[in-house]
Amino acid sequence: MPRVLEALFNDWAVGFGVPILVGLGITLLTDEFKDYKAARWCFWVSALWSWGKVLMWSKDSQETFSIRAVVVFIACGVVGVVLMFLLQLTNKRESPVESQNSLASAPEPLTQQQEHHGASNLKLKVNRPVTAMPPSAESVIFTKPPPGEIRNQIDALPSFQQKGAADAYRGLKVFWPATFEAVEKASESNQWLVILHDDKDNTIVCNGIDVETDPRLKLARRGDVVNVHGTIQSVLEIAVVLKDVSIDFK
Repeated sequence: MPRVLEALFNDWAVGFGVPILVGLGITLLTDEFKDYKAARWCFWVSALWSWGKVLMWSKDSQETFSIRAVVVFIACGVVGVVLMFLLQLTNKRESPVESQNSLASAPEPLTQQQEHHGASNLKLKVNRPVTAMPPSAESVIFTKPPPGEIRNQIDALPSFQQKGAADAYRGLKVFWPATFEAVEKASESNQWLVILHDDKDNTIVCNGIDVETDPRLKLARRGDVVNVHGTIQSVLEIAVVLKDVSIDFK
């Protein structure tokens, strides 16, 4: 056992092991990993290792008791301060991620909205290219669930329950990433409809858009990346229809 302790608290082992653990913990805090639990383990192990080294030195040192006590007090205090700083840094890095997840998963209150008569009779083109969505900035929080997940949740229910489930989404305010597909007129009304796709190629129909007051829509090309704000008017088998829409082009 003494040989194991001697090898564990050897100057070379502690001198290389502690910085490596601290560096590994800081690396785990970066956006590429975000493994905060593992980072805390690294910081705690490095601190315990350092404290053990100080106690082993105190045990083997030939200095007087007063000198050893002062050195142990100062060294353990410095290690403790560094440990508290690293743990606070971990908490600060973890808090924004938890708040974003809670905001993204929080449902909006549902209100009953009137379905537009012309939107349910749309005939949408199927022949369209699939455009990959670029990664969004971390500061942008999109609404969950996305269009495809809404349709999947409804399709998973028995047929008798599907209409009620679709109606429950009416009035939900959403903010989704999408790509531009086309601008068309509804078959039974004189209103313009903007057709978008999400990253899974699910169709989003934006109802009641005034193309004349938004010239950007006249210049938009198929596949242009946009963010769409709106309120769910209806969930159809072929699309999610939105009202009160605003479209932001990137």
